[in-house]
Amino acid sequence: MTALARGQTFAFRLDGTSQLLPALVNCVRTALLAEANKPAAAPTVPTADNTMQEMQLATNFLLATRLSNARVVNRSEVPAQLASIGTVWKSDNAVGAVRIYVPKPDQKGSDIASELISSDAKACHGKFASGRSNELVDDDVVFYALTSCGDTQGERAVQYFVTPWRKTGFAIFAVAKTPGSQDQEEPSSSTKVDMFKKAALGAAR
Repeated sequence: MTALARGQTFAFRLDGTSQLLPALVNCVRTALLAEANKPAAAPTVPTADNTMQEMQLATNFLLATRLSNARVVNRSEVPAQLASIGTVWKSDNAVGAVRIYVPKPDQKGSDIASELISSDAKACHGKFASGRSNELVDDDVVFYALTSCGDTQGERAVQYFVTPWRKTGFAIFAVAKTPGSQDQEEPSSSTKVDMFKKAALGAAR
Protein backbone atom coordinates (compact mmCIF):
# COMPACT_ATOMS: atom_id res chain seq x y z
CA MET A 1 0.00 0.00 0.00
CA THR A 2 1.17 3.56 -0.64
CA ALA A 3 0.37 6.89 0.98
CA LEU A 4 0.62 10.13 -1.03
CA ALA A 5 1.17 13.50 0.64
CA ARG A 6 2.21 16.80 -0.96
CA GLY A 7 3.99 15.23 -3.89
CA GLN A 8 5.75 12.55 -1.84
CA THR A 9 4.99 8.83 -2.09
CA PHE A 10 5.40 6.45 0.84
CA ALA A 11 5.31 2.73 -0.02
CA PHE A 12 4.61 0.00 2.52
CA ARG A 13 4.18 -3.76 2.50
CA LEU A 14 0.87 -4.98 3.85
CA ASP A 15 2.74 -7.19 6.33
CA GLY A 16 4.63 -4.21 7.73
CA THR A 17 1.82 -2.02 8.99
CA SER A 18 3.79 -0.89 12.03
CA GLN A 19 5.82 1.25 9.63
CA LEU A 20 2.76 2.93 8.15
CA LEU A 21 1.29 4.88 11.04
CA PRO A 22 4.46 6.88 11.91
CA ALA A 23 4.62 8.13 8.33
CA LEU A 24 0.94 8.98 8.38
CA VAL A 25 1.47 10.93 11.60
CA ASN A 26 4.05 13.09 9.82
CA CYS A 27 1.68 13.57 6.87
CA VAL A 28 -1.13 14.71 9.14
CA ARG A 29 1.07 17.08 11.13
CA THR A 30 2.32 18.68 7.92
CA ALA A 31 -1.20 19.01 6.49
CA LEU A 32 -2.62 20.48 9.69
CA LEU A 33 0.22 22.99 9.91
CA ALA A 34 -0.49 24.13 6.35
CA GLU A 35 -4.22 24.42 7.09
CA ALA A 36 -3.55 26.43 10.25
CA ASN A 37 -1.58 28.99 8.23
CA LYS A 38 -4.49 29.70 5.88
CA PRO A 39 -6.52 32.94 6.19
CA ALA A 40 -9.23 33.16 8.83
CA ALA A 41 -11.91 32.59 6.17
CA ALA A 42 -10.67 29.03 5.58
CA PRO A 43 -12.82 26.10 6.78
CA THR A 44 -12.46 24.96 10.37
CA VAL A 45 -9.31 22.86 10.84
CA PRO A 46 -10.07 19.33 12.05
CA THR A 47 -8.43 18.24 15.27
CA ALA A 48 -5.21 16.28 14.94
CA ASP A 49 -6.65 13.55 17.17
CA ASN A 50 -9.70 12.94 14.97
CA THR A 51 -7.64 13.09 11.79
CA MET A 52 -5.17 10.53 13.10
CA GLN A 53 -7.97 8.22 14.22
CA GLU A 54 -9.62 8.49 10.80
CA MET A 55 -6.26 7.68 9.21
CA GLN A 56 -6.02 4.57 11.35
CA LEU A 57 -9.58 3.53 10.50
CA ALA A 58 -8.89 4.00 6.78
CA THR A 59 -5.67 2.02 7.03
CA ASN A 60 -7.35 -0.86 8.87
CA PHE A 61 -10.20 -0.86 6.35
CA LEU A 62 -7.86 -1.00 3.35
CA LEU A 63 -5.76 -3.75 4.88
CA ALA A 64 -8.90 -5.83 5.47
CA THR A 65 -10.34 -5.32 1.98
CA ARG A 66 -7.01 -5.84 0.18
CA LEU A 67 -8.11 -3.56 -2.65
CA SER A 68 -5.60 -3.29 -5.48
CA ASN A 69 -3.05 -0.50 -5.04
CA ALA A 70 -5.00 1.01 -2.14
CA ARG A 71 -3.61 4.20 -0.61
CA VAL A 72 -4.58 7.24 1.42
CA VAL A 73 -4.63 10.30 -0.88
CA ASN A 74 -5.14 14.05 -0.98
CA ARG A 75 -8.74 15.29 -1.06
CA SER A 76 -8.20 16.69 -4.56
CA GLU A 77 -7.93 13.15 -5.95
CA VAL A 78 -11.48 12.07 -5.12
CA PRO A 79 -14.99 13.42 -5.86
CA ALA A 80 -16.02 16.38 -3.69
CA GLN A 81 -18.92 14.30 -2.39
CA LEU A 82 -16.44 11.95 -0.70
CA ALA A 83 -13.73 14.49 0.11
CA SER A 84 -16.17 16.30 2.39
CA ILE A 85 -16.54 13.21 4.58
CA GLY A 86 -13.06 12.95 6.09
CA THR A 87 -9.87 11.00 5.39
CA VAL A 88 -9.93 9.81 1.78
CA TRP A 89 -8.40 6.85 -0.04
CA LYS A 90 -8.20 5.45 -3.53
CA SER A 91 -7.50 2.08 -5.17
CA ASP A 92 -7.39 0.91 -8.77
CA ASN A 93 -11.16 0.37 -8.92
CA ALA A 94 -12.65 2.29 -6.01
CA VAL A 95 -12.43 5.51 -4.03
CA GLY A 96 -13.66 6.16 -0.53
CA ALA A 97 -13.51 8.09 2.69
CA VAL A 98 -13.73 7.57 6.43
CA ARG A 99 -15.22 9.91 8.99
CA ILE A 100 -15.64 9.74 12.76
CA TYR A 101 -19.13 10.92 13.67
CA VAL A 102 -20.21 12.08 17.12
CA PRO A 103 -23.99 11.57 17.22
CA LYS A 104 -26.58 13.92 18.61
CA PRO A 105 -28.50 12.80 21.72
CA ASP A 106 -30.56 9.67 20.97
CA GLN A 107 -29.33 9.61 17.36
CA LYS A 108 -29.01 6.08 15.96
CA GLY A 109 -27.01 4.60 13.14
CA SER A 110 -30.16 4.39 11.02
CA ASP A 111 -30.67 8.13 11.49
CA ILE A 112 -27.13 8.82 10.26
CA ALA A 113 -27.71 6.62 7.21
CA SER A 114 -30.89 8.59 6.47
CA GLU A 115 -29.00 11.89 6.79
CA LEU A 116 -26.39 10.69 4.30
CA ILE A 117 -29.14 9.77 1.84
CA SER A 118 -30.84 13.14 2.33
CA SER A 119 -27.58 15.02 1.75
CA ASP A 120 -26.84 13.12 -1.47
CA ALA A 121 -30.42 13.69 -2.68
CA LYS A 122 -30.05 17.45 -2.27
CA ALA A 123 -26.76 17.43 -4.18
CA CYS A 124 -28.21 15.44 -7.09
CA HIS A 125 -29.84 17.48 -9.86
CA GLY A 126 -31.14 14.55 -11.85
CA LYS A 127 -32.53 11.05 -11.33
CA PHE A 128 -31.91 9.92 -7.73
CA ALA A 129 -32.40 6.55 -6.05
CA SER A 130 -31.46 5.25 -2.62
CA GLY A 131 -31.80 2.34 -0.24
CA ARG A 132 -31.10 1.66 3.41
CA SER A 133 -30.75 -1.46 5.53
CA ASN A 134 -29.02 -2.80 8.59
CA GLU A 135 -27.45 -6.16 9.33
CA LEU A 136 -26.07 -7.95 12.35
CA VAL A 137 -22.39 -8.71 11.67
CA ASP A 138 -20.34 -10.45 14.35
CA ASP A 139 -22.70 -9.32 17.14
CA ASP A 140 -22.72 -5.66 16.04
CA VAL A 141 -25.11 -3.83 13.72
CA VAL A 142 -23.77 -2.29 10.51
CA PHE A 143 -26.06 0.31 8.93
CA TYR A 144 -25.90 0.39 5.13
CA ALA A 145 -27.01 3.11 2.72
CA LEU A 146 -26.72 3.23 -1.06
CA THR A 147 -27.32 6.34 -3.15
CA SER A 148 -27.33 6.69 -6.92
CA CYS A 149 -27.46 9.88 -8.98
CA GLY A 150 -27.68 10.38 -12.72
CA ASP A 151 -27.35 13.95 -13.96
CA THR A 152 -25.23 16.10 -16.28
CA GLN A 153 -22.13 14.99 -14.37
CA GLY A 154 -22.79 11.35 -15.25
CA GLU A 155 -23.85 8.27 -13.30
CA ARG A 156 -22.43 7.81 -9.82
CA ALA A 157 -23.25 5.65 -6.82
CA VAL A 158 -21.94 5.71 -3.27
CA GLN A 159 -22.21 3.09 -0.54
CA TYR A 160 -22.09 4.02 3.13
CA PHE A 161 -21.30 1.68 6.01
CA VAL A 162 -22.04 3.11 9.47
CA THR A 163 -20.55 1.16 12.37
CA PRO A 164 -20.31 1.64 16.15
CA TRP A 165 -17.10 3.31 17.27
CA ARG A 166 -15.83 3.50 20.85
CA LYS A 167 -19.28 2.88 22.35
CA THR A 168 -20.59 6.45 22.04
CA GLY A 169 -19.75 7.31 18.43
CA PHE A 170 -19.97 6.02 14.89
CA ALA A 171 -17.55 5.56 12.02
CA ILE A 172 -18.76 6.23 8.47
CA PHE A 173 -17.05 4.35 5.63
CA ALA A 174 -17.92 5.53 2.10
CA VAL A 175 -17.09 3.54 -1.04
CA ALA A 176 -17.62 4.39 -4.71
CA LYS A 177 -16.36 3.06 -8.03
CA THR A 178 -13.43 4.86 -9.59
CA PRO A 179 -14.61 6.71 -12.74
CA GLY A 180 -13.53 4.82 -15.84
CA SER A 181 -12.43 1.66 -14.01
CA GLN A 182 -13.10 -1.68 -15.66
CA ASP A 183 -13.44 -3.87 -12.60
CA GLN A 184 -15.25 -7.08 -13.52
CA GLU A 185 -16.86 -7.18 -10.10
CA GLU A 186 -18.61 -3.94 -9.22
CA PRO A 187 -18.01 -2.46 -5.73
CA SER A 188 -21.79 -2.71 -5.26
CA SER A 189 -21.93 -6.48 -5.89
CA SER A 190 -23.30 -8.52 -2.98
CA THR A 191 -19.93 -10.17 -2.40
CA LYS A 192 -18.12 -6.84 -2.19
CA VAL A 193 -20.84 -5.33 0.02
CA ASP A 194 -20.50 -8.17 2.53
CA MET A 195 -16.72 -7.78 2.49
CA PHE A 196 -16.97 -4.02 3.04
CA LYS A 197 -19.39 -4.50 5.94
CA LYS A 198 -17.04 -6.87 7.74
CA ALA A 199 -13.99 -4.73 6.96
CA ALA A 200 -15.69 -1.58 8.25
CA LEU A 201 -16.78 -3.24 11.47
CA GLY A 202 -13.37 -4.82 12.01
CA ALA A 203 -11.59 -1.51 11.38
CA ALA A 204 -13.73 0.31 13.94
CA ARG A 205 -13.17 -2.21 16.71
